Amino acid sequence: MSIRAGTVLLMLGVAACATPGQVRRIETQLAMQQREQERRDSSLAAMLMDVMQVQRSTLDSLESTRRAIALAKGENSAEVVELQRSILALQENLNQSNRQLNEYYAQLDARQSAIDPAAVDSTGAPIAGRAPSALQMLEAGQSQLNRRAWTTARAAFQELLVTYPSSALVPDALYGIALSYEDSRPDSTTAYLREVAQNYKESQRAASAMFKLGARAQDAGDVAAARRWFEQVVTPPYRGTPEYDVAQQRLRQLP
Repeated sequence: MSIRAGTVLLMLGVAACATPGQVRRIETQLAMQQREQERRDSSLAAMLMDVMQVQRSTLDSLESTRRAIALAKGENSAEVVELQRSILALQENLNQSNRQLNEYYAQLDARQSAIDPAAVDSTGAPIAGRAPSALQMLEAGQSQLNRRAWTTARAAFQELLVTYPSSALVPDALYGIALSYEDSRPDSTTAYLREVAQNYKESQRAASAMFKLGARAQDAGDVAAARRWFEQVVTPPYRGTPEYDVAQQRLRQLP
């Protein structure tokens, strides 16, 4: 039995023997529990997205370093040795991020099984015919994003938006769509980032969107816009996010 079905049965049972005031208090408690669960899911999804972004950056660095070694092939110089050391360090970073991803995936699987045990089989895989959860759709999109399969990633994020329009993971899906357009349609990237930053300020993902908008404005030479976005990141709701400290540094560097 899913949590939703159990909640309905609980409310029916309570309604038969409780006063209206007691029923309202129970409804409020259940609503608070649901919001807390959604907050935790959103936080876990944000961490998952951050690790995948680190992986993308690490893979880019690995590729650049390997190209540099190929150009210097045959040389036995200190530069080549240093490049080889860099590759080892990057590979270790990649291994660490893979371990983090495995831990997050395990948490997602455990969370899904707890939410709806009937939706997964004994191995934790979704049962055929049942729609994946919002978390599973987000995970699929992020996985494709990490592989640079932009269209496939975008389709997974858009499926989440259509299937779970009120999910706490909607801002993460919108942010993923923004990233999928970076190489092909930068205007679309800006539009989706603005939607997250302006319409989902309660989400920690808003800090990511605001920071990226500020960085894009700074790269374009629009110092005023960059300052506005960075100043929005450096506010109490986003203290503790990775973007908070970096935004502070960027603000100090602005003319």
